[in-house]
Amino acid sequence: MPTCSKCKEQVADGADCSLCKSCLHFHCAGISEPGYRKLGDRKMTWRCPKCKQGQGKSPSQPSTTKPSGPIDLEHQEITPTQLMKEIKDIANKLNSLDSIVEDIKYLKDNLTQLQKSNVQTKNVIQELSKKIVHLESRVKEVECDKEKVVCLSQKVEKLEIQIQFKDQWARLNNAEIKGVPMKKGENLLDIVISIGSKVDFTLSKSQINYVTRVPNRDPNSAKPIIVCFNNRFVKEDFVTAARKYSSMSPLTTIAIGLQGNNRIFVNDHLTAYNKTLLNKTKTVAQEKNFQFVWVKNSKILARKNTTSPIISIKTERDLQKMI
Repeated sequence: MPTCSKCKEQVADGADCSLCKSCLHFHCAGISEPGYRKLGDRKMTWRCPKCKQGQGKSPSQPSTTKPSGPIDLEHQEITPTQLMKEIKDIANKLNSLDSIVEDIKYLKDNLTQLQKSNVQTKNVIQELSKKIVHLESRVKEVECDKEKVVCLSQKVEKLEIQIQFKDQWARLNNAEIKGVPMKKGENLLDIVISIGSKVDFTLSKSQINYVTRVPNRDPNSAKPIIVCFNNRFVKEDFVTAARKYSSMSPLTTIAIGLQGNNRIFVNDHLTAYNKTLLNKTKTVAQEKNFQFVWVKNSKILARKNTTSPIISIKTERDLQKMI
């Protein structure tokens, strides 16, 4: 363990002189322990009080006279080289500080832009939220309107059925005769009576309300004859007799004393809607293998076979029953 060069006592921890290489207690060296610790690299050039007074220097070195007493190394002069080094270190730190300041400015600008962007995004979200609320309100209105439309559609369908029923009811006493060629000066009443006579159904003029021809969709074919009887029972018996005759032997124009050999058909006088519905029923019957489709008392009926139930076809929806 070294000995203090001043008090000659052992030194566990003290200050080392860079010039005379002696070791001193901190209080013997005239410096506090914290002050010595703060010297850092300058401890390599620290000198004891004797060396500072020139007593420990070599003869070649000029002696300098300085005030005696304890010296605080915090106020000790440093060399120009050390000073320049310290200045360079500070300058380097300042240069680094400028870069940090620029980074902070950049981050600040980005933060400002981000805040503006957030404000714009918030405004857009608010607008979208308003539109969504408006659309939700419209959707609810549309749903309510949809329910109303469904209800109205059902009512319209019922009204159409009622109208079709009334139109068909107005034709309940009518029979439609197709296949009779047109002739100038023809007597339609006599033709109807002749048909009745041929099918073994005696008719009198008093049983007939009126007879007329109506326009036909096909301009190349003869206009059908419409017979309005005074009551539907006579009409039904007349149509039944004509169908019975046709099932055994074709009813033709020559059979009633008219020229040509056109086939004559006698049926109920259906409305245009029911005629279309009858054609659709026949088409579905072929697809579903139904054996029977017929009209009785102006009603369309269908039956798959002789043991299956009879299906009444009043609307197109009833066609779904044909399975």
